Amino acid sequence: MSGQCLLRAAQVGAVADVRRLLDDGANVEERSGTGAGPLHWAALLGHKQVAHLLLKAGADKEAQCNEGGRPLHYAADKGMLEVVTTLVASGANVEAQSGDGGRPLHCAATEGEMGVVQFLVNIGAEVDVVNRAGETPIQKAERFGHSEVAKVGKVEPPCGSW
Repeated sequence: MSGQCLLRAAQVGAVADVRRLLDDGANVEERSGTGAGPLHWAALLGHKQVAHLLLKAGADKEAQCNEGGRPLHYAADKGMLEVVTTLVASGANVEAQSGDGGRPLHCAATEGEMGVVQFLVNIGAEVDVVNRAGETPIQKAERFGHSEVAKVGKVEPPCGSW
């Protein structure tokens, strides 16, 4: 029962409830029907403090939902930069693949999440990696009409270089 309560508390960002449930021994790895755990929900909805508590309690930062998405994919997809940085600081793999072979950078680029794209590129996320459909994050950004995001990963030759 407390695991389902933990899922709900993570979804609504109830920091005090999450802390109490964890202290009472709630299962930090409880899953919803989609396979998403409390950390997935905190990441998706931008609840940085909840994510921090869950990570401190031992939540698996690389846990995959039924479709292969990890908490970092969820946070990147929704532009939750503070949660992205929290997950990365905890050691989350920025090159982890989801079920479709997409990386967190694919997720952020597809949704036009410039802040997350810039952060991931700045810390070394690969811009030329392809998902199972053969698309790079830049190509996905272009396909979904995010031309400014697509420019982040492109390297322009310096003026005068031939």
